[in-house]
Amino acid sequence: MTVLSDLRALYSDWSGALQDFLSRPFVSSRELILSSHMILLLHIPIFSVLSPLPWIFGTRFSPSMRLILPLAIPTLVILLAMVYDRILLNEKGPVLEVPGRERPENGMLFCALPACSCGLFFLLHPIIGLLMSVLAASYSILLFVRASISLWNLPVEKAVFRLAGALFFILIPSVLVVLAFNVVTSFKILGRLFT
Repeated sequence: MTVLSDLRALYSDWSGALQDFLSRPFVSSRELILSSHMILLLHIPIFSVLSPLPWIFGTRFSPSMRLILPLAIPTLVILLAMVYDRILLNEKGPVLEVPGRERPENGMLFCALPACSCGLFFLLHPIIGLLMSVLAASYSILLFVRASISLWNLPVEKAVFRLAGALFFILIPSVLVVLAFNVVTSFKILGRLFT
């Protein structure tokens, strides 16, 4: 199937699309990202830069607003999907039988496709693109919970708890960077006070 048909299936019948994906030959996370997610992600900065409305109305967005911020939301969802997949695989082990494979690997990563699919909205306006990215990311996260309940037989609260754990794991480096920055800033202030 092509990326667009996968997207259409995820929006119309997510469960059937997921089962179809899991019945295909195994694809590693890296291969799946390069063959599906990257195709959609590349459209986001291109359409954001080409968007005519900000130029017509004179509101110029910085390069970070046009290039970096639009990619931040789908990238975070992809990272969340990868970590969530690993948490579920390592927690349950090879106990489920899914047609075509021993364990349902990369199911969450497949469900992250909608979060990468809002490139066309950036052509209308970067703000519209960001709003649609937030909505699509929310839909992908909802799919994570529903897919983990379906594939891994988790109760809703456990699925949400595991997802929160995956998000916390992703945010640890950011928290450490902020803490390190605050410590360095505090030492600089103390140095100024005592000199």
